[in-house]
Amino acid sequence: VLVRDLSGFRQIFSIKGYLHSIVYNLTANAIKYRSPARAPRIEVTTRLAPTEAQLIFRDNGMGIDMQKYGRKVFNLYQRFHLHVEGKGLGLYLVRTQVMALGGRIVLNSQPDQGCEFIVSFPLDAIQPA
Repeated sequence: VLVRDLSGFRQIFSIKGYLHSIVYNLTANAIKYRSPARAPRIEVTTRLAPTEAQLIFRDNGMGIDMQKYGRKVFNLYQRFHLHVEGKGLGLYLVRTQVMALGGRIVLNSQPDQGCEFIVSFPLDAIQPA
């Protein structure tokens, strides 16, 4: 199930290829690392915070042990679930592109509880709803 609520803001003024890559990689990871114990659910929302515009991706997948891997999660060639094919480039690429756009990314996650990625952009990058 894909649930989206993009009512927080209408547009992001950005580099289209970077934004596409960010959305694609975070969505693809949610699908790739879905939990075998439940039907996958991905939520994509936007919201305005006092100093930034946020694009939020939540899933109910396998999650990541942030106490164990939190410092490494956005590093190059890092993999945390070895039963799925990958090279460990996706989250590194996402972080690099977010930073190039003047933003930041935060991951909240626990094993078997899914992931929440909060991608924040400067307010001047968006058009309010």
